[in-house]
Amino acid sequence: MRFRSGYFYVAAWLGLTFLSLAALYRDWGHPLTGQSDQCMYLSMAELLLQGRVPYVQCFDNNPPLIIYLNVIPVVVAKCFALPLTLAFNLSVTILAAFSSALSLAALWLSRRQVVIFVSLSLAVLLFASFNLSLDLDYGQREHLFLLLYFPFFVWRLLRAEQFSAKESVFSKTFAALLGLGAALGLALKPYFVLMAAFVEMILLASSFSNRDGDFRGRLASLLKPECLALYLGLSIYALHFLFLPASMRIGLFQFVLPIYQAGYDYYTNSFLFNLTSFWRTDFLLLAFASLLTLYILPRARVTTAIISIAFAALAWIATAVYFYAGQSWQYHLLPIRLASLLLFSNGLVSLFSLWLAKAKNETKWEGVLLALAAVFALAFPAARAYQVYLRGQEEEATLEKFDLAFIGLKGLCFEHEISPAVKTITEHATACDTVLFLSTAMAPGYPAMVQSGRKPGSRFIHAMPLVVADYVVEVKKPQDLKRFQDMRAQIIDWYRQDIDRYKPVLIFVQKQTMSELVYRLGLQSFILQDYVALPEVGDTYGMTVYKRNPAKNNAKGVKSS
Repeated sequence: MRFRSGYFYVAAWLGLTFLSLAALYRDWGHPLTGQSDQCMYLSMAELLLQGRVPYVQCFDNNPPLIIYLNVIPVVVAKCFALPLTLAFNLSVTILAAFSSALSLAALWLSRRQVVIFVSLSLAVLLFASFNLSLDLDYGQREHLFLLLYFPFFVWRLLRAEQFSAKESVFSKTFAALLGLGAALGLALKPYFVLMAAFVEMILLASSFSNRDGDFRGRLASLLKPECLALYLGLSIYALHFLFLPASMRIGLFQFVLPIYQAGYDYYTNSFLFNLTSFWRTDFLLLAFASLLTLYILPRARVTTAIISIAFAALAWIATAVYFYAGQSWQYHLLPIRLASLLLFSNGLVSLFSLWLAKAKNETKWEGVLLALAAVFALAFPAARAYQVYLRGQEEEATLEKFDLAFIGLKGLCFEHEISPAVKTITEHATACDTVLFLSTAMAPGYPAMVQSGRKPGSRFIHAMPLVVADYVVEVKKPQDLKRFQDMRAQIIDWYRQDIDRYKPVLIFVQKQTMSELVYRLGLQSFILQDYVALPEVGDTYGMTVYKRNPAKNNAKGVKSS
């Protein structure tokens, strides 16, 4: 049986290789593919490396860990002369391959239990395929959380199934590394910690309620190397705030977070909208997988039941967090989607195991299961990889390409990769110029700023702090209204200072919502002193574009670039 397990294991590794190579092929063929949020964090990381202090000289509304992590692709881009977007996508793809490989390597411990070995190995391949399927949400914080947490999650399942390796130096080091990686993922958002803690709590409760469960052993496993490393990593991140510059702490905790806490519901939607939007099928998959699990659990062996319980716990706590957060952004659904997919896959394998348990020659049918799983482990990834290859070849044959010389790099990219605002930026601003976007979202400023290689013309690399602060003042009207009025006035004053200091050659103002806000708060008249509108330039993407009047620069003795 070990020999047959080995064959399946080799097939799983080959399948993982197909998926990883397909992801690298996709990334390399689309060097400027980038999305709004991810590119904004790349810009923040670039500014950090230039000496800018977050929440003082460059603003976002999220804690700084995601900025720190984005330093990696920024450094890669500079070392290898790559577009920032390509360096980012390659970094995420390598992390995804590494995460899947660590998970699959750990599963060799379970090779003697065929059903568990097959179920978890197929889960790893589905995880790798899931990563390959992402487009808009590739590298979002939810995605990074899954990449960093998944190997730890698999290792904890092996602990629950009592398949842990002998406590050697290697196994302890391996477990500790998984724990440190998971700590990075969990620290990206506070509720990621809640999700991981809930999974552990459910596994602990299941061991207590089951007569065959080892409750004390499960409780003791919370002090195993991977958990200790996790606690250490989270503690270091929490403590690091004490050593940040005082201005950075004040900017984050006394300016940015209060504004977003008070105006959080500006970006929220109703429960029904978040549940029933026509393009969402994730909850249908979750419901179907959960019903299948409810059918299987009373009949399943304890070992396979533990896996189902863990996947279900992750799926449902992710769902609870999604509805509690109330925001309909697609990337919030990623943990639900992955966990539901894994729950459904495990349900299918468990169905086979139910029949297997009744078979007279169980060893023979375990071999059949391994053979079928090996075919799937090869055929499915190969088909996915071939699909990516065909899509790339079709694009090569039918789509127009552009030379990356416009951002000072060698290579080609497809037209659909480029944000529509990039053309405006490159036509009217040189590589040394700064550009400012005023809109209620990251787009179209990002990815356009990163794709064009231009620098932001303000400490506010997006206008969401102003938008939310104005919402709090005009709509929420909290008891400490004066405090938020002062914050809004401070933001306006900073914008004036930054426009005067950085002298952005182009200012993009969103036509809907933002133009009224800019006019009402007096920024419009300030902009028109030194800028002229470019008629119809930004109409296709909903922006009014203002260009700095060179005569104003000459009058002040300032170069336009």
